[in-house]
Amino acid sequence: MEFAQIKQALTNIISHANDEAVVVLEGDQPGPTVAVSALTHGNEISGVVTAASILARLQSGELTLKAGRLKLLLANYEILAQAESLEQLVRHRGVDLNRIWDDGIAAVPAGQPGAGEFAIRQRLLPTIAAADYLIDLHSTSQPSTPIGIALADSPATMSWLADHLDVPYLLPNISNYLNGTAMIDRHHAEASKRALPHHFSLVIEAGQHFDYSTIDRNTANVERLLKLCGVLDGKPEPVRSAPLQLEVYKTGYSKEIDKAVDWLYTDSPRGFDQVAKGTALCNLEDGTVFAEHDSYVVMPQLRSNRVGQELFYLARQTN
Repeated sequence: MEFAQIKQALTNIISHANDEAVVVLEGDQPGPTVAVSALTHGNEISGVVTAASILARLQSGELTLKAGRLKLLLANYEILAQAESLEQLVRHRGVDLNRIWDDGIAAVPAGQPGAGEFAIRQRLLPTIAAADYLIDLHSTSQPSTPIGIALADSPATMSWLADHLDVPYLLPNISNYLNGTAMIDRHHAEASKRALPHHFSLVIEAGQHFDYSTIDRNTANVERLLKLCGVLDGKPEPVRSAPLQLEVYKTGYSKEIDKAVDWLYTDSPRGFDQVAKGTALCNLEDGTVFAEHDSYVVMPQLRSNRVGQELFYLARQTN
């Protein structure tokens, strides 16, 4: 996708946003509130293109808002707004916005690197806390296998969601292994406090940032899920094959900045490589990591870019 197209998508949607950088659309009937978050990371542009597409199709009448509220959240949009080329896009400007959603994490003082991300957290928290459902749109710098990461009020809701989510894999518990608190964790906690009859908190990692197929996948999934939640008019069609649900059981964290990961089972790890129990996977500072089960290697990194970064997750089938 061309940079000019991405900038135009942001221009089109930001003109309809309120002071919190949230576009609020109201249906004619009572119903749930669904929040769709884009640009949680400033270089992950597929989400804002998806959100702008959904908004444009609602405005043209191609889609119809039936009930409740749809809120399109623009998180780290200033990174994209101020960039003059793809090369100037960065994930964040100090701290990872998707690791700081616990109030126990002290905010960075104004003027310091990372202060902007804490300001975004405070700006968006009321909208996230009030939502019944959250869909947080992400993508990756390298070609990758699409996945969903989800929390839900019950196994039944998780199955309801999985039947309508077009990704190969769904990881319900990966948040337990993050070095921090993600946006979906905070939403899940807030929705649980409200004792909603149904709620889910979902990340879609749809593929590489600038790939048209990533945007198409995000857009199709968001449209389907908005119909599922009853916000958009129309019947959602179940996906042909529900995602395989995997349980994460281990992760490895970096202790140094800008250090290559010493992978052992291959020179070129790829997401969802399958390895046998007992396989030596990599060397970290505190020793060699072995697969404790027949496993999938999820989101393997070639090099660390910060202390505490998750370098990989190991997951296994649960059924």
